[in-house]
Amino acid sequence: MPRIGKARDGAEPTSVEQRRRHVRILEAAAQLGSEHELARVQMTEVAKNAEVAIGTLYRYFPSKTHLFVALLLHRLELGADRLPERKPGTSAREAITETLVEMTRRFVDRPRLASAMLLSNSTAPASVVPDSTEVRRTFHRILFERAGLDEPTEEDRNA
Repeated sequence: MPRIGKARDGAEPTSVEQRRRHVRILEAAAQLGSEHELARVQMTEVAKNAEVAIGTLYRYFPSKTHLFVALLLHRLELGADRLPERKPGTSAREAITETLVEMTRRFVDRPRLASAMLLSNSTAPASVVPDSTEVRRTFHRILFERAGLDEPTEEDRNA
């Protein structure tokens, strides 16, 4: 289990070059997370593969947990556009089920990476890793959009 450093938010990239570095870091983490168990992924190796200084890596991601939660959020956001649209005549519940099945298929393609991201997210205190809250919001938003629920009820959320 990775330890979480100081409770602080990572820096947000503001320039085009910073966004490129940020994405390179996420891609390097995805590659290493696909090859190794979470405990064996080293931040120094992520920095090296992303071709950034270790200080730059920690500036954006204060801990390995921050990094893999951010990666989960990034992959959810990227993958949302590639999910199939709701089929005509499909109920909201069926559309959510189909979306969950498709999302699961994508995760099991890289089981070590899926495990690293999900473990990091499930153990990340929201007060320390704010992206963990954003993962939940994004996940629900994707499901409700695919179900065609613009204003989901409490019953929809519970289902």
